[in-house]
Amino acid sequence: MSMRRSWVARLAGILVFVIIAVAVFGQVVHQLWNVLMPDIFGLKPLSFWLRGVRPRGMWGSRHRMGERWARMSPEERDEFRRGMSRGRYGRRCAPPDQTGV
Repeated sequence: MSMRRSWVARLAGILVFVIIAVAVFGQVVHQLWNVLMPDIFGLKPLSFWLRGVRPRGMWGSRHRMGERWARMSPEERDEFRRGMSRGRYGRRCAPPDQTGV
């Protein structure tokens, strides 16, 4: 019985160690990203603990679109409307082939 408890305790210790090691490694990568990547490549800093767990449904994208719309000039708004009226997300379908091939 003592041998079985020893084995379970060892497995639990290894599991705790692995969880802590993964968390520490993730935090190191997170901090390095936030220190280096925005300055070098102009990328956004990671903010997992603030926004990563919250679901971003339709309301988040509508809010961001409202902000973008407010910053647009009247000419940019007209261009956006024309682009949306062309088809799904402004993509035009290829014209039909007129050669009959």
